[in-house]
Amino acid sequence: MNKKRPNRRKKTAVYYRVSTDGQDFQLQVNSIASYIKDVPSEDIEFFHDYAVSANTVPLQERPEMQRLLKWAEQGRISVVYVYHRDRMMREPYEWDDIRSGLLKHGVKVVFTEASELQIQPDSVESLMGYMAYLEGQAIRRKTQEALRSYPTHLYGYIRISRKEYVIDETKANKVKHLFDDFHKASTFEDRVSVIREYSKLLKRPDKRVLAMLDTPFYAGLRVANGQYTVLDYAPAIIDPDMYQQVETKLREFQDELYNYKLQSPPHLVVPVCGLCGLPMHLNTNYLPDEEYVCSRHKLRVPARALDVQLQELVKERITQIDGEAVRRDTSVFLRRWFQMREKEINKVELEIRKLSDDIVHNCSPGEETEKFEVLSKTKKKLEELLTEQDQAHKILKDINNLVAIVKDQLSDEFGKDDQLRLATDALIDTVRLYPTHAEVDFCWSQYLDLGEGA
Repeated sequence: MNKKRPNRRKKTAVYYRVSTDGQDFQLQVNSIASYIKDVPSEDIEFFHDYAVSANTVPLQERPEMQRLLKWAEQGRISVVYVYHRDRMMREPYEWDDIRSGLLKHGVKVVFTEASELQIQPDSVESLMGYMAYLEGQAIRRKTQEALRSYPTHLYGYIRISRKEYVIDETKANKVKHLFDDFHKASTFEDRVSVIREYSKLLKRPDKRVLAMLDTPFYAGLRVANGQYTVLDYAPAIIDPDMYQQVETKLREFQDELYNYKLQSPPHLVVPVCGLCGLPMHLNTNYLPDEEYVCSRHKLRVPARALDVQLQELVKERITQIDGEAVRRDTSVFLRRWFQMREKEINKVELEIRKLSDDIVHNCSPGEETEKFEVLSKTKKKLEELLTEQDQAHKILKDINNLVAIVKDQLSDEFGKDDQLRLATDALIDTVRLYPTHAEVDFCWSQYLDLGEGA
């Protein structure tokens, strides 16, 4: 005799969240304590996201909140006690997801902070969620401002107390040289060189070095409402006038950097590692020094330098290719292939129409499944034929591009970037990089004087 499985008793959930290691959550504990004092301890489940900021950590990366929502979905909790709405979220859309995820499964939400309103209609809750978001943004701004005014760690200084700093002379000299060298740099290339040099010297990423140049603390200043005020608790490493001049140059440099990236064309090819055969990863840094990298074999190649070398190689090879031979041997074949494939496509399309009509008008009960399977296979065959046709059109386009480029090879037009890019795309199949050399496979190697590969 089968016995019914007893219903599992639902638990009471308690959710805490603190944003940092040093934040005290005792206030949340005390506020919730009176609500659960009469609940047996075995009927309570605690969910505690510790050192998890709702401002910076998205909902899906908060482990205990995800566990709470999972328990609600499984019907394991009946009520959740939480101090305040802002403990559960900062972004309005997150609050919508959390609230609907709990209420949909019959979980009651109770806020224990005395002045906090309980769950309201959806329109009101959306507004309150947005207010919590604005509050979170204000907290973030205040936190960032506090860190700028009283940094816990700043290269060149030793922090004695919250409002007392002394200069670390060895590091401070490097800071002085950084500002001085950047101030002297007169061109975009010179400024890039300075940032790269100090990135290696200070063992910091490019962005961190640029952030140092944008730190008024080094001049004994802070910025409030667009105005500079003098710090009375930290000695200056650099002269305030020097800082303001560097700040002006830094804004110019950031505009130059933006324009450089905006105007830079995409790279020509994605090379593969010659040792493992896998495509190399493009490591994009803040400064214009992108590299193709194979992490497995510690292989690094500057992307722009590779582009230049490939363009020179294409310029050399394009003069050695017989464009008319390419057109004669391949274009004619492809056109014939298109004619044959068009007939095959028309035949399959006719077959699909007949099958569809047969299913609609002549299909007996019970025969639908088998005929639908045949129809599905026929449609799949048509998709494959159309895909092959699209690929063949691309090949024909490459051929026409290549022939047109060969005709222009001795004209001024060939020197333009778009012509070089088209030539590279049409000519180069694969670029394999090794620690000591590179190998290039050409798409039309049989039409090159030098034969296969290079």
